[in-house]
Amino acid sequence: MPDYHKVKTYLSEQKYHFNTRRPDSEKTFRVVIRGLVNDTDELKDELNNKGLTVTQVLQLRKTGTKTAIPLFLVELPDSKPNKQIYSFSKILSQRISVEPEHRRRPPICTRCLDYSHTNKYCERKPRCGACSGAHQMLNCKQPSTDPPKCANCGGPHKGIWKGCPNYQRFLTRNTPPTEPHLPNNPSQPRPQPAPLPQRNAWTDRNSAPQTTRTDKHPP
Repeated sequence: MPDYHKVKTYLSEQKYHFNTRRPDSEKTFRVVIRGLVNDTDELKDELNNKGLTVTQVLQLRKTGTKTAIPLFLVELPDSKPNKQIYSFSKILSQRISVEPEHRRRPPICTRCLDYSHTNKYCERKPRCGACSGAHQMLNCKQPSTDPPKCANCGGPHKGIWKGCPNYQRFLTRNTPPTEPHLPNNPSQPRPQPAPLPQRNAWTDRNSAPQTTRTDKHPP
């Protein structure tokens, strides 16, 4: 997408403050592979050998202990050939399962502290996530012992904290409502099972009148 990059370069050179989104031609999707005990390089090479284009492979780790677990997060360009990864049931002679990554919350830009974009696509004025000053958090001179100040709500927490009241309100406004389940929606009648048939072949046979044979066979 040459026009996208030309416009972005022009705006940057003119010192405009803006943010963009990742263009469709550069979009990716991520999957989780369960059941592998190999390392990331082996997995990436194997996927490449199967004709896939892989952007990144990460092995997930337990929170706290940082111990590696048999879960791999794989990022691929959003193309039809790469979607065949969902059909894989065995990789490197090991039985595996592939599932889409769970939907993540919108990101917080570490440059401007606004929502739904990342610093890679941001050219806005920086705001510090620690003291809310007009600089990035990496360049903050505030002592770590001083209490933080959120640039979005003014509260005593860092601006990148996803528990911020402003961020929670943003989630409420931008998360589509889910359809209520039937048991929790009393306005809708519950489906009733179909009634059992009153007659069947067995009852018809039992209710039929009994007859006796009167025919006689010749001797």
